[in-house]
Amino acid sequence: MRKIIFAALAMPAMTYAAGAHAATVIVDQSNLGDATREFSNFFSLGQSFTPTATSISFASFQLRASGTAAITVQLYEGAGFSGALLGTSDAVTINTTLAMTQFTFAPITLTPGQLYTLRLSSSTGTFAARATENLYARGDYYNASGVPATAFIDLIFSEGYSSAVPEPASWAMMISGFGLVGAAVRRRKVAMSLA
Repeated sequence: MRKIIFAALAMPAMTYAAGAHAATVIVDQSNLGDATREFSNFFSLGQSFTPTATSISFASFQLRASGTAAITVQLYEGAGFSGALLGTSDAVTINTTLAMTQFTFAPITLTPGQLYTLRLSSSTGTFAARATENLYARGDYYNASGVPATAFIDLIFSEGYSSAVPEPASWAMMISGFGLVGAAVRRRKVAMSLA
């Protein structure tokens, strides 16, 4: 009977602890200077970057549309849009309001120090991307053809990943759950050895 009670108490504690977690967002590379230019009426633009992290799960750009535009971000290996396509973000619909817009990916493994290019593409409508003369030293801005456009400007962007980190209460519930299971197993061994 005690074994059943211990198991009944331990299982919800372990189940609850496994499901509860908070996401920590880590920005790996960014170029968030003051906007000095806006590139308008585009269906495609890009920005290369050199990560220090081993994965990417989001990219953000400062964007607005002339009406509405459904935009995705593709991640390419190397400079420009001719390298291997590693992944595509979920589509995000933007409007005329200028905002830092985040695009999410299923986590993609990266090689730190290698060059990658993020390409913004619109399937419906044109968009404008804000840029800065605060140059990002580890990448370049690319025009719609995938060619480095200028040597003195880069898009305003950030990229990084989310890390699932259990909350302290989750750790406490999980440890207490394991403790209850351990106590039940120990009591069972003592009962078996006495018999």
